[in-house]
Amino acid sequence: MKQIERLIYAVLGLLCLLYLGGCGDKEQEVSDDQRPTEEVYDLSPESNLRAELSSLNTQIERESRSYSLFQQRSLVYYYLNREDSAVLDVEKALKLYPDGPELHYLRGFYAFVADDTARAMNAFKKAAFLGSVNPETFYQMGQIFFLQGKYAEALREYDEAIALDSLEPTYVFAKGLLYEQQSNYPKAIKEYKTALTLDSAFVKSFSRLHDIALAIQKDEKAALDYTKQLLTYHPEHPLGRFNLGNHFYREGYAITDEKRVAEADSLFRRAIVQYTFSLKKDSTYTDAYYNRGNCYFLTDQYEEAIQDFQKTLALQPKHARAHFMLGSLFEHYKDISTALQHYQSALDADPSFTDAANAVKELSK
Repeated sequence: MKQIERLIYAVLGLLCLLYLGGCGDKEQEVSDDQRPTEEVYDLSPESNLRAELSSLNTQIERESRSYSLFQQRSLVYYYLNREDSAVLDVEKALKLYPDGPELHYLRGFYAFVADDTARAMNAFKKAAFLGSVNPETFYQMGQIFFLQGKYAEALREYDEAIALDSLEPTYVFAKGLLYEQQSNYPKAIKEYKTALTLDSAFVKSFSRLHDIALAIQKDEKAALDYTKQLLTYHPEHPLGRFNLGNHFYREGYAITDEKRVAEADSLFRRAIVQYTFSLKKDSTYTDAYYNRGNCYFLTDQYEEAIQDFQKTLALQPKHARAHFMLGSLFEHYKDISTALQHYQSALDADPSFTDAANAVKELSK
């Protein structure tokens, strides 16, 4: 197999990846708007937080039996990234007020952030038992059940959160993810659209609706419409630009077999523009570097392609296809030693990568 032929096959093999939008790792998405309480969401920037911390320290010296002061200081510590101090303060508050539902919620939240889901669940249940009316208590329990694959229990908790705050799109979106995980796409779509009625600029709903339209419904037009809607509200959003770049990328591929070279070239260049927009907003967007590298290759801009594949590997060293593309490009430039290293790295990262195995075998001769 010739090196340029390998390049063509490798890029064509990646076409399926263009049917899943998203930033970085596209594992099963779990709604992750983690926030202890609404007032935490409104805390000031770090300089003001430090001033608030100093004030709370003074107040606690005077009123060492006030659980609410320890609760407030715990939240300030958390937003100053001093998690250990935050946990200590909430425990001090609980000693002063053992039946405080919001204190148990905070204990659970800190445990959840620390990946101690068993302790988190116990704390959330205690908060609920004590009469918590904080929708986050039930939402976070739903998140834990979701991660455990206990979908009926997760749905019950999400519904409880929605009953307490029917205007929060995150809770409705979480139900959509749950239905999507169960391959119940009609219900998932309904929940995502409901979330958009609550917040017309809710990015996550546009993302999931785009992916379902593309990967499940095979409806390119609907997927493009969702991308355009997202960009209407967030013109510079990296995901929206990435998905738009993928749209041009797919359009270009669709006509390559028809020998419409100039038109395909134009579409690939339009994709490059969108990937570049995306990377200006998120310089760690691995998939954007990789896809832009493919477009550079397809428009004969080999040096630029090499740079983007190298940036891909800087962010994701075991990216098998980036190694393979670099191997093919270095082989094209007759740097056989470097090419072989990249082919071998591709095979190490993905032992089932047949083209990489064939390339290693050929060059090793």
